[in-house]
Formats: sequence, structure tokens, C-alpha cells
Amino acid sequence: MLCKDRPSKMTTAWQVGVHYEIQCSLDPIALMTDGSSPIFYDIYIKDGNMLVPIPVLISGHRDNNGVLVNEGDDSSQWQFVRRFYTHQSVTGTPSYLEYTEINIQLTSRGHIQSPYLRLSYQAIPTNDAQASFVVRYSGGNDAFNIALLVIASVFVILGAVYAG
Repeated sequence: MLCKDRPSKMTTAWQVGVHYEIQCSLDPIALMTDGSSPIFYDIYIKDGNMLVPIPVLISGHRDNNGVLVNEGDDSSQWQFVRRFYTHQSVTGTPSYLEYTEINIQLTSRGHIQSPYLRLSYQAIPTNDAQASFVVRYSGGNDAFNIALLVIASVFVILGAVYAG
């Protein structure tokens, strides 16, 4: 992650159900003059004794026919990859990881579906480069909504009994 935060705050990003977001400015000169070849990363989640790869979705990715894929919410059209880089200035247009989002979906039974990483690259600008990192949780609140409805109903009934 290109954006740095206090270690105590960064650990909250990995707590289940906690939404985490950080934005920062990066020095474009440092990104451009790194001089090293891009370092490619594979990201995994540990499940017991197994390492399970986390799929990577790159926004703006074009398939072999030049068609933009990974846009919109139709996940059946998405094309995932396994490797990614944070920045590169060696080949093609120098680019950096502008947006990183870890998507974690909870099921109605409280289980965690396989997370995925959504990335967006931009050309390295001449002035401040902006980057952001987000951990987003979704789903899994069916039980919470039902419990909230039951509690609200109980309070309405108790209020009606005491008022009458």
C-alpha cells in the first residue's frame, strides 16, 4: 500500500467489519526516479495451512480484442488476474496505483466469501500524485436487519401498552 498511516490505525483495516479508508499525496519524482523494474506482487489469504490466492480486478483493463472489461457491476464479465505492481516507470507510460480497494463480502450466515482486490492505475502526473486505499465490507447484515426490526417492534408494542 502506497499510503502510510499510524501502525495502530493500520491494524484496524484488518478487523472484520471495520470500514477503513486512507488517502495520501505521493511525490511523483520519487515514483519516476525509482529506477528499479516494477515489482510484481501476488496476494494470498491464509486459510488454516493453505494459502488461497486473492483475485485482482484491474479497472480499465482491456481484453485481447481491446474491449474494456472490469467496468460496472456485472461480475460475470470481469476478468481477474493474480499479479499487480504499485508503480513502474521503466516500460510504456509511467504509472502508479491510484486506487486500491479490498472487497470483503459477508454471507447471511456470517461467513466470509473469497475477497478480491480492485485496483486502478493512473499515469504518473508532474505534480502531486493522489492515492487511496480502502477496505470495504458488504452483505451479511440480513441477521442484523431482522434483529433491528424485532427490537423496534418490541419497543413500539411496549410504548403502545404504556401509553394506553
